[in-house]
Amino acid sequence: AAPEGGTVLVQDLHLSLVGGLLRERRPDLRTSHFAHTPFCWPDQLAVLPRAARRRLLEGLAGHGACGFHTVRWEKAFLACCAEEGVTPPATYVAPAAADPADVLATAGSDACARRAAELAVVVGDRKVVARVDRM
Repeated sequence: AAPEGGTVLVQDLHLSLVGGLLRERRPDLRTSHFAHTPFCWPDQLAVLPRAARRRLLEGLAGHGACGFHTVRWEKAFLACCAEEGVTPPATYVAPAAADPADVLATAGSDACARRAAELAVVVGDRKVVARVDRM
């Protein structure tokens, strides 16, 4: 559904084959893949059959670029491509770290203290694991 010459941003490893498919069907598109999860090293990728490894890496290489949250994940991807003889696309690193000042300000706010008190009533003496998804 992308317009002629459009840009398509693909997110995460469960869509790894999309780049190769888009390159075949829509060579007019500019595409980029971003992995939010760690990329494994060649010895770990080797648990997959050779055909599956190649298909995975060629799918990702079908994009104009692939991005990762850390340099380590980027290096692992590039090492896998080198090991399998796949020419990688351009790569980039875009960390998703939280702003420490913002986290501290939010945690120290009156609103947070009120919500923590409400939660304490419900939870009692049990431990709580809290998480915040990024958007």
